Amino acid sequence: MHGRSMKSAVVTNHSHILVVDDDVPIRKLLVAVLTDSGHAVSEAIHGAHALDMLAHTPVDLVISDIMMPLMDGIALCRRVKAMPGIACILMSSAPPPTPFNAGQDAFLAKPFDLDAVEDIVATVLSATRNAD
Repeated sequence: MHGRSMKSAVVTNHSHILVVDDDVPIRKLLVAVLTDSGHAVSEAIHGAHALDMLAHTPVDLVISDIMMPLMDGIALCRRVKAMPGIACILMSSAPPPTPFNAGQDAFLAKPFDLDAVEDIVATVLSATRNAD
C-alpha cells in the first residue's frame, strides 16, 4: 500500500459502503480510509456474509476482493448488480481474469494507492447517483 497525502476532504454525500475481504488488515485499512472520508462503512468476511448483510442493510457501494472462500467477489458482484442502485468495485492482487465482466463499476489492483481508492470510490458513487 502506498502512502496517503494529507488533504482535507469535503464530504457532501454520506454514502454507506460495504467492504468485503477475508484479509483482515486490508479490510480494516479500507474501513479506516473510507470512514475518514465521511462514509458509513460495514464489513463482511466473504461474499455469502455480504449477501446476508445486504438483505437487511441498505448500501450504496460494495467493494469486494475477488478471491474469497464460500462465494468469490465475481459471483457477489453479479448478485449485487442485480440489486437496484448498488455499485460494485472489485479488487485483487492478481490481474483481472479475461474475459472479466461481472458487471463491476471499477477494478482496484492491490496493492493500491489510498488516494486512488478515494478517487475511484467518489467517481463510482457519483456515476451511480447520476444514473438514478
